[in-house]
Amino acid sequence: MSLVRTFRTGLDVETINRHAEVLAVCPNFWIPRDLLEAGDVHTEVEREVCRLLPVLQGILPPSWTGAEFWVQVYDAGKGLAFHFDKDEQRFVDQHVMAHPLLSSVLYLAGDASSARLGPTVVVDQRFDSVLGKATPEVPTRSALVWPVKGHFAVFEGGLGHGVLGTPPRGRRATLLVNWWDHQPQGLGLVPADLVARHDLAGEHRPCDGSGASEPGTAPAEETAVAVLRAPDKDDSPIMVDDLLSAHSMRLLGEGAVSAVTVDHEGFQLFPLDEDALPSCSGGDAQTAAALTATSAGLWAIGDVLSQKIDGTLDKKWDMKRTLLTSAYGGLFIGPVGHTWYQVLDKAARRRFAPGSLKFIATKVIGDEVVFGPVHVAGFFAFMTVAEGGSWQDVKEKLQNDFLSAYLAELAFWPAFQAVNFWKVPVRHQLLAVNLACLVDATFLCWIQNQEDWTRYLRWGQTEATAPYATPEGAQGADQPGLHPDAQQHSAIK
Repeated sequence: MSLVRTFRTGLDVETINRHAEVLAVCPNFWIPRDLLEAGDVHTEVEREVCRLLPVLQGILPPSWTGAEFWVQVYDAGKGLAFHFDKDEQRFVDQHVMAHPLLSSVLYLAGDASSARLGPTVVVDQRFDSVLGKATPEVPTRSALVWPVKGHFAVFEGGLGHGVLGTPPRGRRATLLVNWWDHQPQGLGLVPADLVARHDLAGEHRPCDGSGASEPGTAPAEETAVAVLRAPDKDDSPIMVDDLLSAHSMRLLGEGAVSAVTVDHEGFQLFPLDEDALPSCSGGDAQTAAALTATSAGLWAIGDVLSQKIDGTLDKKWDMKRTLLTSAYGGLFIGPVGHTWYQVLDKAARRRFAPGSLKFIATKVIGDEVVFGPVHVAGFFAFMTVAEGGSWQDVKEKLQNDFLSAYLAELAFWPAFQAVNFWKVPVRHQLLAVNLACLVDATFLCWIQNQEDWTRYLRWGQTEATAPYATPEGAQGADQPGLHPDAQQHSAIK
């Protein structure tokens, strides 16, 4: 049995949306049962609450006395902490936790065609007044309801619930209605001056709570809420969308589900960022294109900096070299890197909790062991061939520079990637890498155009004083080699 029941309604949610911003900053209001059943209400929002009565036939206990309602409009991505609905003033005055008979949510925004708004989550926890805490201590069953405009969810008033936060995805608006067996302290009717000041009455349309559909509207239709079970033996995190996929369900696109109950004993529910879910909106393609362009531009800048360091730019800008470097950044680092970080993140999530030490370490090691060598070798090979070199030249370049360059990069990238994987959302991780690649591109471009860059790493030897072989008899007083004068002066010291 599901924790929630959901319905597709024919309610005029746009009417409520017109007043949502005003009501969102108002206190909660009360409508007595007799006024609702008689349709004797005076605002457009109250008329829509009245039209919820037929949906609740057979669900709402006979002892109900009225409805408390309010509107919430969340900033994009903002969630709501888990809590219990209660008679707030009675709790403050008497420390008594009195719950409504039913809690319900009418969604004023949301659809399944693109990234979903944060779901309402209802858990199998109730407040134990004797123990003074929620029981069970850890939920074992959770119902997730993703917002769809015009859909209505109802659940037992004593159940814990909240809203999972998401990355910013637009306005999340809801009409909340609690159905009570008594009038909570401090609640009253919508004040007449508020109705007049903000034109909340709107066009008068009768509402008798009979359930008769208005012309052009359809009666409410209950929608199925599947009940799924998490695997009994699995010590790794499980994504809800993967669990749905295993049951031939999906969260996005045609035929997407909007509510599901999950039995998850031994697991705890936690939110994932937007990249943990697939997208059918074309956003991934746009992101990849933007990252490709960014990669091309940053690698071009890196080469220009490299030319400045090695002195090439002081003589004449090697435009061809910059364009080739930019091509590598755009053709390889952009698309391949974007795909790599998506795959790496998803693989790590299947084994470890996001943000954990094991999760971050797995991604760092995977990046340095797999992508790092491919990136360094790919750069040397691409640039050598693009500049007219043969495959034999590529082989020699890799033999001379690959290992030392790769080891040098290990001094920088693991620490950077640890912070990147820890703090940066996966969709922005390649952008962070691209910015760091200003250093990487400058370094690799510089190596690519040096005969023996490792000479700068030899302790105690600089370019000016390192010994070198000269033809016999060619050494003179003006040369920096070891000659009698130098030895004599050294001895005098």
